[in-house]
Amino acid sequence: MSISTAAALAVTGASTAADRGSGFGDFFRYHGWLSPGIRLFRCIGFPAKAAWISTAFVLPLVVMLVLLANGSMQQVSSTQSERAGVEYARTLLLLEKVVQFRRSAAGFPDVDLAEHQQRVKAAFEAVQAQQETHGKAWGLDEAYAELLKFHEAILQQPRRANPVATFEAHVEYTQAIAALMSAVADGSQLALDPDLDTHHLMNVAVLRGPRFAESTARIRGISVTALAAKETQQLSPASRDLLRGWLSTATLQTMSRTHSNVRWRQRLKWPRWSTSNVSTN
Repeated sequence: MSISTAAALAVTGASTAADRGSGFGDFFRYHGWLSPGIRLFRCIGFPAKAAWISTAFVLPLVVMLVLLANGSMQQVSSTQSERAGVEYARTLLLLEKVVQFRRSAAGFPDVDLAEHQQRVKAAFEAVQAQQETHGKAWGLDEAYAELLKFHEAILQQPRRANPVATFEAHVEYTQAIAALMSAVADGSQLALDPDLDTHHLMNVAVLRGPRFAESTARIRGISVTALAAKETQQLSPASRDLLRGWLSTATLQTMSRTHSNVRWRQRLKWPRWSTSNVSTN
């Protein structure tokens, strides 16, 4: 074999090894994965190059703006849902208030309930309007159907065989209102407020506050029932135990909240209210 033939074979072998080493052939040999862009920029003029570079800078900004707009729209939608939930909760609180007044009046046999019935009807119509608007979207049909059942039953027969049965029937009505209120808080995202301050405000105004007021109203109502049943000897031992339990629960809740307020006052070093804190001119 001549020297020239050996040199030619060596060059051919080196070229084949280089092709195999690149893995992509001659097109990607010198610039690798950047080869398509480099060859494209060699074929186009300066305006097209400037347009491609501008697009490379603008495209991420557009994506970020789209994501920011989507996040803002979701926040606006959540806020609108929460405001609608507040409107629904307001109608339920008004309904619960008039129902409590009717329950107190129903404990006295000589009190005419016609005016109370009309107020309950008007308050329930407001709840019904809110249900027609938001019921399906928030999944409130089951809780509303339960409330409607008690509403129609007590409208037809506000007083039962004895004061205890009357009181228990009205209590079931308020329990259905509480269940629907909880469903409204979940469906409207009131219970999922990410802000801690407004979350606690919602918790007190929509969930815990109305329940504490209802517990107080029940104590008043069962006390009236006990007085009415005393005359007819219809207060059962179970009702007496229920009255004792509610009184104990209300006392414990009041003491717990008072202790919690004092503890937080001490932690935050707030001054106690006294006559020395009030300036007089």
